[in-house]
Amino acid sequence: MNEAGEKHSEKHLQEAGDVTIFGSDAQIELQLGHVCNNRCVFCVSGQLTEQRLAKQIPVDPVIKALEDGASRGSKRVTFLGGEPTTQRSFMPALRRAVDLGYEQIVIFTNGVRTRKAEFVDKILALGGNYEWRFSVQGGTREAHDAVTLRPGSFDRIVAGMRHVADRGEDVTINMCVNENSYESLPHFPELCKEYSVRQLHIDQMRPSDAGARTDEYFAQFLTRYSEMAPYFAKMLEGFEEMDPDYDVNLGNYPYCQLPEWAHKIHHDGQATLTYPADGVGNFCDPFDKYPTKRADKSHAPQCDKCAFKSQCNGVFDKYAELFGLDEFKPVSLERLTELDTRGHFFVLLVEPALKQFFEAQPPAPWKADEVFRNTRDRIIETRYLDAEGRRATIIITPPPGKGKDVPVHAPLMVTNRFRVSLLLDEGVEPSDVEKLMVWAAEHLESHRTVEVTEAPDWVRLRVGLLPPEELKRVQYKIARLIGRIQRQGEFAGSSCTSIRPAEHGFGSVLEFGRAGQAIVSVALRVELDGDRPRLGVSYDLADGAEPDAARPVLTDVMAALRA
Repeated sequence: MNEAGEKHSEKHLQEAGDVTIFGSDAQIELQLGHVCNNRCVFCVSGQLTEQRLAKQIPVDPVIKALEDGASRGSKRVTFLGGEPTTQRSFMPALRRAVDLGYEQIVIFTNGVRTRKAEFVDKILALGGNYEWRFSVQGGTREAHDAVTLRPGSFDRIVAGMRHVADRGEDVTINMCVNENSYESLPHFPELCKEYSVRQLHIDQMRPSDAGARTDEYFAQFLTRYSEMAPYFAKMLEGFEEMDPDYDVNLGNYPYCQLPEWAHKIHHDGQATLTYPADGVGNFCDPFDKYPTKRADKSHAPQCDKCAFKSQCNGVFDKYAELFGLDEFKPVSLERLTELDTRGHFFVLLVEPALKQFFEAQPPAPWKADEVFRNTRDRIIETRYLDAEGRRATIIITPPPGKGKDVPVHAPLMVTNRFRVSLLLDEGVEPSDVEKLMVWAAEHLESHRTVEVTEAPDWVRLRVGLLPPEELKRVQYKIARLIGRIQRQGEFAGSSCTSIRPAEHGFGSVLEFGRAGQAIVSVALRVELDGDRPRLGVSYDLADGAEPDAARPVLTDVMAALRA
């Protein structure tokens, strides 16, 4: 039994500001109090408002938080509640966020004011780039209103979504699933399509966000994860049919309950600093959001054998207390491999092959800084710092043909298990970079399952480390020569049929042919002469082309390049 009864403990009043939103960029979140017109069964704000404890938040500390965030380089800010649009501080804070140049401003709302088109227009008149995150709490009218305990709240929120969508704005949805709403999940694909919703994020009911409640209350509104699984699966199947790449994600749902849809599940997010409001009207100092989110969660003993253990934060302690832990079954790497038909689980499955690389010490002057694993986007980033604190980031992504291509820098090395790219801070010493990459290649190749399919492109690396002005000088020369070829047009009865980037190094490859038949390709690349760049020219005969047919074409092309 919850001894707090109907009284809020000091912990509840402090933690009341920790509300749920999926953070996708380095960002700040500002909670503009708890005053709310809804009484959602999962949320403390409605309870605090019902008890007349929720207050308006003064604007000055909100403005200061915006200015502090901008000075730290934050580009994204989210306005939360309660219902932020009903706060007197909302419009002044929004105006200041626009003035400070925040690149993305997220308005988290239940639609109480956006139901009127003139309110939406008033915000748009401020300028700014907005994401409108609507708190839709069910896939149907009946489910939503049952969660908010406010009849008519569904019609109000979808009216706001329509106004926003009709103006070409970015519409997203956040839902907190519970006993009153989980059976409506399969209706979300249709709802999202109707209102042009770009993203749907569904989180789990967090007991410590719900206010001062009894165990009987939690037993009434928390739903077993295993009972929700078939409804989540049906919803995800609907999105897959509508658009396989649709951005739908389940926050904090145990991976083992839907391992076949694990690529749609996530725990935690990008670094987020949350400025909460306490339960009595004070705007408080910020906290690091996601460590707080993990504070009341733990794993079952059997989770130690699960392939998802490193990605999963476990389950809420109150959930375990009420329902036990028997429904959680570990997923083996073998089972995950069987399920991985589209390369979704690259980060987890490649981990054993990278173990030696992660554990090895880099050569001086480098020191290992951190490893960032993004299971959703299938990227691993390992960051190293030199003696001056400059960064070298080795980026590991799936190899060609393993699921949807991950857009990153051109790879320096490719294996049957992964690709390797590199991102550098300005000013890093070229010799130090080469030393780091030679070391990395040695350890990346060391696992028995790794076979190098494209050896490290050391020329590309060395050329890429040249002073930018020297590299641009040769690249400009290549561009001029390509322009000359295009202007001349004909070469011994042939023409330039295509131009593409060189697969290795920096440069371009020009294809020549006639009457639909390829004859020869000419590559113009940046090469090294000692430590200085120069233009290099090479050629290859097309498959099946006769040398006698290529010779006059090459003669004319070389004459044009030398002219």
